[in-house]
Amino acid sequence: MSDIVISTPAGRRPIEAMWRRAGDVAREALAVTELRTEYPDLIGLQTGIAQLDTALRGELEPGHVIVIAGGSGDGKTTLCAQAAASFATQVPTYMLSLEDEVRDITNRVMANISSENVRELRTGFESGTVPQTVRDALVTMDGLTLDLNDGIVHPRVEQLAAIIGAWAQSQGEQRHLAVIIDQLGHIAPSRASDDFWRLYPHLPAPPSNQASHEMLEWQVMYLQAVAKKYHITMVIAHQLNDRRDEGSKKPDLSSVRGSRGITHKADCVLVPWVPKQLPNEFAGVGDPKFLDNTSKHGEILILKGRHVPLADIGVMFDGGRQRFVARALGTNARWSAAPAKTARQIAGGSKLAALLASFDVLAEARYEVTKALPAGSADAPVIDVVEIESSDADDAWDEMMDLRASEEDGA
Repeated sequence: MSDIVISTPAGRRPIEAMWRRAGDVAREALAVTELRTEYPDLIGLQTGIAQLDTALRGELEPGHVIVIAGGSGDGKTTLCAQAAASFATQVPTYMLSLEDEVRDITNRVMANISSENVRELRTGFESGTVPQTVRDALVTMDGLTLDLNDGIVHPRVEQLAAIIGAWAQSQGEQRHLAVIIDQLGHIAPSRASDDFWRLYPHLPAPPSNQASHEMLEWQVMYLQAVAKKYHITMVIAHQLNDRRDEGSKKPDLSSVRGSRGITHKADCVLVPWVPKQLPNEFAGVGDPKFLDNTSKHGEILILKGRHVPLADIGVMFDGGRQRFVARALGTNARWSAAPAKTARQIAGGSKLAALLASFDVLAEARYEVTKALPAGSADAPVIDVVEIESSDADDAWDEMMDLRASEEDGA
């Protein structure tokens, strides 16, 4: 067996493990296709924005990482807080704000649910009385399965992974969880440590030069491994520069592509955009070609999706109430919980989570088998993915982690 080891986004692997049979990969893809065929109404989490949920069907699933990227003031944190409130009516949800103080995040969620202005929630109501809608919102929040971080300052991604892992394990046998991180730029540069190698032994070490785009790519890849392991739909906010397209004035897509790892590694990339001005469609001679966007018309751009086409979702941005709403509804629409899933949708979602998690277990098993094969051999055994049950996948992962830890202790 060769002792050459390649460190790549696919993991630290012997050179013999750098290829797989196409039939093995097709077997995994077919297993997902068969499950979706059996459960045609299978959907992931819902954001509460109807058109966006329709477009994202199949994206907000366990093990997926969704990046909300945008410039300053375009509503990244608003969309994160809005998603947190909606997700928490469906699955246990954990929002980690690395930028805002925890009570300010709570005020954002309260504004969304109560339809009251977030400014007055922060500074007090000019009427001299706290509206009943706010007290009703508190009752609603008591019923949400929503946890907020408290006291995390510039963590390394491996520290963040440990916190998320502990939270996920505290949720018991949940087959689907949600985690929202605001935002990626506040995660500190990482370094390999004993804890890192023990928990994720097949991942590559962080970039030694800590170049911005390389570190972002590695951090997203790391968080994707966490999402898959714990059956999490993970949403991450990411700050773009403020460059704009000269014609449309939309966020310059080169700034998204410049992040490289963000677009390469994330399963889906959303960009909220609220222009300051709109074209004056009825401009006559001497009339201004653009008017102030007082109606707060905006779009949520789907720049990347593994399961959906690219799209521009028309919305209205209500900054006071901290939400995006469908244009047809208007800003006076009341908050409502996401529609409950049917028993069949829940069953299908649980099976999908287990199936996706089993793929990583199989990848680790192939890695272990490859290490034991003669040098140059590519004859890793074919493993039928559809025979792996969720409990078997979890047990196999835990046994691998225990084995790695005992080997390190023995060494």
